[in-house]
Amino acid sequence: MQTVASAGPPGAAGDTEVGHGSGRPGKGKEQAQGNKAKGGNVVRTMMMALVAVAVLSVAVQADFIPYPVKWSQTPWDPSGTDYWSDHTGMGGTSGQVVADDFICDDPAPIYAVRWWGSYLGDLPGMVRPTSFGNVFEVSFHQSIDPAGEGHPWSSPGALVYLRSVGAQEEFAGFDGNGMAVYRYDAYLPEPFDQFGYSHPMNPAPGQIPGELFLDLDRPGGFLWGWHEVVLPHPRLDWAWTLAGDHVTAMVPLYTDMAFELMTIPEPATMSLLGLGLVGLAARRRRK
Repeated sequence: MQTVASAGPPGAAGDTEVGHGSGRPGKGKEQAQGNKAKGGNVVRTMMMALVAVAVLSVAVQADFIPYPVKWSQTPWDPSGTDYWSDHTGMGGTSGQVVADDFICDDPAPIYAVRWWGSYLGDLPGMVRPTSFGNVFEVSFHQSIDPAGEGHPWSSPGALVYLRSVGAQEEFAGFDGNGMAVYRYDAYLPEPFDQFGYSHPMNPAPGQIPGELFLDLDRPGGFLWGWHEVVLPHPRLDWAWTLAGDHVTAMVPLYTDMAFELMTIPEPATMSLLGLGLVGLAARRRRK
């Protein structure tokens, strides 16, 4: 390509570029097209950035994992009880794990869990600061009813998932005894694709299709308890305690626990969610 200079100002008739035998547009047109493409990329990048900022803004303001909830067992009961759950035990006492069931007819995997609980050894009125990386164990069991008694008597069956998670701990309020109740949010280290376990090709003897149990415990002697959900009970079946091995079912608790299970929407839904969050963030800024 050869440049032919002129005495005129930029863009004058004499300031042109000549292509050699290609018939391609001159540089001026290429620049215009390039600038247009760059402008489009900038706009797309800005939109993606706005979506990201909006998501982060809403997440910070909401202060919990902003995924859609696929199963909700809330609210926590201000008059409720916390049930000790620590598979490692404490002071020579054998460990136990608390479990509660849920319906899982939705094939979308579980990506995150939210729950509520308290420290049984804390004094009334004591509030712990917001903290991150609190180690819990999250596990799932099949739901079985070998005696054929039906609801609410199913119990945890085979263990199908067990992972340690790092949970955010946030003060949620006081119960009727002045004890602090905390909300916990944790991403699973790998999604739990529960549908194959809740709807297996070959169900286990006495297995209840479409139902699983969630187990939560805080190991390490923290004297932590999982909090009840508000009445009426039961939502499905009674909560249960398991031995510290996460396997052996012990006794029903005749109550239900407070928790939520989250998933991730499909890409199209995510796009709509992003646009909605951008609008929400803009509306909040105008206010």
